Parts: sequence; C-alpha cells; structure tokens
Amino acid sequence: MQDSGTEYLLSLLDDAIRVINKDYLGEDTPFVSYSVEQKVEEKTETKKLSLRDMYLNCHSCDNWMCRDHRCLVGRGSQHPLVLFVVDKTLDTGAMVSPDEGVMLNTWSNAIKLDKSQECHLTSIIKCPGSCNEVNSDCINILKKQVEVLKPKVVFFLGPLGAQILGYDSIEKAREQVLSFGDSVAVVSYSPSQVQKDPRLKNLIWNDLKKVAFYAGIKERRC
Repeated sequence: MQDSGTEYLLSLLDDAIRVINKDYLGEDTPFVSYSVEQKVEEKTETKKLSLRDMYLNCHSCDNWMCRDHRCLVGRGSQHPLVLFVVDKTLDTGAMVSPDEGVMLNTWSNAIKLDKSQECHLTSIIKCPGSCNEVNSDCINILKKQVEVLKPKVVFFLGPLGAQILGYDSIEKAREQVLSFGDSVAVVSYSPSQVQKDPRLKNLIWNDLKKVAFYAGIKERRC
C-alpha cells in the first residue's frame, strides 16, 4: 500500500510502461517502491511587537505627529504593585506637571508605596496633541502595558479611565469593583482636578485606601 497519492501515481506509470513494452517481468522497467518525502512548511509565529514598537507604530490619530524623543510609554518600576494612569500626556512630553508629580508622590507616600520599586506612571493617550478621544489602539497599548508590568492595581486618575471601563463619570465608576486585564482597577480624580477642587482630597484618600487594600499593603498604614 502506497503512503501517498504521488507514490501511487508513479507506480501506475511504471506499470503502464511495462504493459506497453510487454515487459511483464520488469526487466527493462524494474519494480520500484517509491518513497516521496513530503515538505512540511515550517510555521513561523508572528513576532509579537514590543510595547515600545506598538507605541511608535501607532498612527490612529493626528497626535502621533507630535510624538518625539521626550515621549515615554511609561516610567517607573518594571514590577510595580500599582500602575498610576493619567488621562493624557502633556504638550511637554511629560505625563504630569511638576506640581502634579509632587501630589502623586504625596499620595503614594500616604499608603507607604515605595515610589522606585512599587509604582509605575503612564497615560491613556500617550502622544501630546489636540486629539482627546481614546481610540482602540490607545486601549490596546495600555492593555499590553498591564500584561507586561502585571501590577496588582491599575489606578485610573481622570475621566478617561472611567470612560474606557464603560462609565460616563468618575463618580459612577468609583462605586464599582472593577478590573482591567488581570489587575484590579480603581478609578479616581486626577491631580489637576484636585488642584482645582481641594474638596476632592477626602475622596482621593478613600480611593487610596482601596488601592492599598487591593495591592495587599493595607497593614503598612498601621
């Protein structure tokens, strides 16, 4: 029994030649057991783009034209407990202003987070520019970021965080137990919002306590 259709056809051709030439004993056309090696195409997996490549290859909105060497995908620990996520990158290429950075430091210190080892800062819209709408590529890059960094908590600071989680306001999102990727998600107000309305400080403190609880560091405050 032949192993393949090709081998079978080759044997039939030999038989036909022997019949035509009356070479029934196979003296001129010997009987051969054909073995045809099948070429198996190697499947090469598509190389997964790195987080930086995903960012630099994104041209979904006009903001990419404002992207330069100052723009970062994120900064901080590569194994954070908490990923702080603001709405968008500033025109300077920074994710927060100096004053906002001081406020973030105060918040992380309040729940005893080690800034260098346990915190990472990023933005939803990573390119500076006039486009303030979150498109699917922004969300995909952020999801990839969470997949790579594996934070216990993604702390969204601003209305866009609530939006991509399916809520039309921070207030509604704050009432829910949420997730983003494999991480717990907490939604709160941005430093700029708190600067404009200091009354939000108490709400921020309540949300920071949630972050500490889900990050497993609640006892540090005692």
